[in-house]
Amino acid sequence: MGLKEKFNYHYKYPNDVENIYSLNIDSSTKALFFGGGSNVERTDFNAIIEMIFNFSDEGELVYKNSRNVLRSFPISSKFNIPSRRLVIKKFGQNNFYDNIRFRLFSSRAVRSLSTAYSLKELKINVPKPVVAVEFRENFRKLINSFYVCEFIDFDFNLWTVYQKASRKRQKLLLFNLATLLKKMHDSGIIHGDLQPNNIHFTKHTNKEEKEKIQTYLLDFNRASRAKDLSDKIIAKDLSRLRLPDDLINLFLSFYRKEDTKKLETLIRKHLNSINKRKSFKNSLKNIFFADDQS
Repeated sequence: MGLKEKFNYHYKYPNDVENIYSLNIDSSTKALFFGGGSNVERTDFNAIIEMIFNFSDEGELVYKNSRNVLRSFPISSKFNIPSRRLVIKKFGQNNFYDNIRFRLFSSRAVRSLSTAYSLKELKINVPKPVVAVEFRENFRKLINSFYVCEFIDFDFNLWTVYQKASRKRQKLLLFNLATLLKKMHDSGIIHGDLQPNNIHFTKHTNKEEKEKIQTYLLDFNRASRAKDLSDKIIAKDLSRLRLPDDLINLFLSFYRKEDTKKLETLIRKHLNSINKRKSFKNSLKNIFFADDQS
């Protein structure tokens, strides 16, 4: 066994995903498709590759920041997706640290896929995961990774609940959110990026013309797992919800019945740290960009 084969042999992906398809792009680059064992859906791999190759030119832009880009694409009936649209998230990795760690660990795309499968098993709503794709060169150098899932046309996110919802609706939606986050944490999963933009809601009217609202979690590339989660770890995860001051106690009363005071103290401590960092960054911007604004 050569050095390259030994390097690849000793690497393991998460237990709930597997390499379900591989495609040689050129003599040194492979596209590796990952699915979830019994969860593997009927997938048109060639269609996904075509979307990825035309990622920058086709599809509708959903979101973009300095590292990651999301685009949506129409799809055929070959995919088992009722909405007939997919979202593809392209993860950026350019620095030296990313170059080293992603040779040893799974990509953000595979982490997203694995977490999505785990949450679905817990009956927590997530956009239906389809596949994760890694482009790797020799010695497992990661060139790009993509996470592919169902596109859902959401009605509103958690910011809207904070800013516009009635108190009655806030109680209902925060109860539902607290219940599913408690279930997630009890299973040992930390989301890692529970900002309000990553918590969305859909509205449906049933046959009795009663409104039903479903809560969805998004964006799992920062997720992690542990057997026993301390209050400190849980509080850090929950602090990213950016709960308004008057809703923290209400949310925690839904999250768990006992010992909420300690959790509240830790959450407020994290929120203070977040606000201080934000204030510091704004101060730096004012210093360095003051001349540009004048």
